[in-house]
Amino acid sequence: MFILTLDIGLTNCKVSLFDFYGKLHRQATQRYPTRTVKTDWSEQDPGDWWGAIRTGVQDLVKSPGVNLSEIDVIAVTAHMHGMIAVDRAGQPLTHCWTLFDRRAVSEAQEIAQKIGERTAYCVTGGRLEAYTPAAKILWLKNHQPEIFKRTALFLSPKDVVRVLLGGELVTDPIDAAGMLLYDIKSQVWSQEILDTIGLPTEKLPEVRASSSSGGFLSPEAAKELGLKEGISLIVGAGDDIEALGAGVIHPGQTLEHIGTTGTMITCLDHLIFDEDQAVEVYPHGLPNRYLLGGATNAAGRSLDWAMSLFSFEEAGEEFLPIQHPPRAGTPDPPIYLPFISGERGLLWESHATGGFLGLREGHTPVDLALGVYQGVAFSMKEFLVAAERLGARPNSILSGTPSKPRDWSQLRADIYGLPISFLETPYPTGLGAAMLAYEYLNVFSSLAEAAERCCHVSEQVHPDPEWREHFDKKFETYETTVQTCKALFSKIM
Repeated sequence: MFILTLDIGLTNCKVSLFDFYGKLHRQATQRYPTRTVKTDWSEQDPGDWWGAIRTGVQDLVKSPGVNLSEIDVIAVTAHMHGMIAVDRAGQPLTHCWTLFDRRAVSEAQEIAQKIGERTAYCVTGGRLEAYTPAAKILWLKNHQPEIFKRTALFLSPKDVVRVLLGGELVTDPIDAAGMLLYDIKSQVWSQEILDTIGLPTEKLPEVRASSSSGGFLSPEAAKELGLKEGISLIVGAGDDIEALGAGVIHPGQTLEHIGTTGTMITCLDHLIFDEDQAVEVYPHGLPNRYLLGGATNAAGRSLDWAMSLFSFEEAGEEFLPIQHPPRAGTPDPPIYLPFISGERGLLWESHATGGFLGLREGHTPVDLALGVYQGVAFSMKEFLVAAERLGARPNSILSGTPSKPRDWSQLRADIYGLPISFLETPYPTGLGAAMLAYEYLNVFSSLAEAAERCCHVSEQVHPDPEWREHFDKKFETYETTVQTCKALFSKIM
């Protein structure tokens, strides 16, 4: 018996088969494009998602020992903060406007002027920014009123995928909170924010528990995918469900994930709001748990950029070269600001730009590559420092990122000043989605038990005390550099 998970990411779709013990048996990955039709517009076509799902399922069929008739439940997860308008039949009226879509800057400012940024943050737990669906919906209302009128519901990416499978027009608390329209305390849509936007409640889906029923696989979708019809579809969750799949369920445990973006979120057993609104708080997949932290825009993206910029791919390198600790006599790498895609993080500056400071004639591309690695890790450490400041006290880090290259893992432990535990599962986001299916099927007594039984650590990397002291000092320089450059960002955009 298997759980099929579908994960729509910012760059690809992962179609995965999990058994009832949390083991990943097979996985197929398919890429799809993101289109930038205008400056600051970032769109994905749900039709491309469907094509990737179809191809991924067909690839699983070809795998030896896989019998897709043994699938009991399908669980969907996807990137958050995307927005798609759909009609009454659930058919998309727009493409998905992704996390990187910033067309709604004026609308975010308009909402903030009416309701106040602080009010919006204390209601939703999130920052009111141009990328949030709340601002995007107002943009659609202001600029494409005919589509706004035709829209039956505004949905998140994973909800559109479930509807394409034949499921119901509903959502879960994690994605609801990501829309910046959800009252995180009362756990209902915020009428105050909806009134500010002029958005009828009827244009938002019902919010259900992530592990509850979200419909059944339709005959049409089953035929196209080569699956049996009637398979249960659970509501699913936004990709913050990775915290559950990583076993981050106790206060102080912290999830680190470095993909295209970089995430650092700490588990809480009560709500904490930041007076400075620098870090956000979201619902956890577990009841009475929350996640405090945030994301930096260009973590893995910075590494990929540097790989291309310095032509390491052409030289046959598998990873961006890193040597930590550096050889004696080599110059300390420059400070790198990883803001090549603007920045969320603690900075919240869409006009932020990347840069190197401290360049010397003797620096080589390998030195600059090490600077990029350090800058990404510094941007992630900021969340640990902020959580500590707010009393969340991060006490351990569980990483959803592969431990290779080993020098990269050691560098992060030295910079964070905490041991990093690397997970046995290579794919905690999918496992988190599968756990929701386990709860639906009563495989375990609770989600907490599922996490305890299915989440295991493969290895641990501990910080080196000598290098930790070195990086504590360099982190102070990094923070000073960021604050000094803030005034320049709007001038060199």
